[in-house]
Amino acid sequence: MTRNEKYQMIADVVEDYQTLSKQYDELDTALGLGIGGKLYSAVWGSFDKYLKTVQTVLGDTEDDWIGWYIYENGCGEYEYKAGWGEDMFKIKNVDDLIKIMETKPDNDQQITEFKPGKTYKAKIRTWDDMAEEYGVGDFIILRVLTPKRAFTEHMEKAMPLSRIIVFVGNRWNGWVITPEMCEWIEEID
Repeated sequence: MTRNEKYQMIADVVEDYQTLSKQYDELDTALGLGIGGKLYSAVWGSFDKYLKTVQTVLGDTEDDWIGWYIYENGCGEYEYKAGWGEDMFKIKNVDDLIKIMETKPDNDQQITEFKPGKTYKAKIRTWDDMAEEYGVGDFIILRVLTPKRAFTEHMEKAMPLSRIIVFVGNRWNGWVITPEMCEWIEEID
């Protein structure tokens, strides 16, 4: 796929997100729909499936740069810095996003412990995986809020949709983060 084709595909997703977000916000203001209702789940669940399809086509399933760009970096509005190792730069637009996606080093080393005072960016594993690791299983079926479902729902509300967080040392919002909890980690400080 050419760079122009990648650009157009990402630009379309970003534009669709912005349009959908604006329209949903207007509808929410008019009708007071709130977060978590059936319409909210249908709209944003469909968008997430669309986003994951584009990420799969572009090979962005592991790093989730497109999701980070849309959800965490405000489609470039916040101009957060990102990069690999020392090569950090502001991600302001789709061109910057493609640059970061294309510059991942081949010798990416796995971080096995966090150092105090250092800043990290990481993608937290899925909540179902985490629940299994912590031994929080579903032992009651039906529509009862089981320990696993309660854990998953709590984590989904507390963390960003992309599951990408930036933290110092091993703490994020008072929670202890361990390398085992992460799909990937990069030191950004």
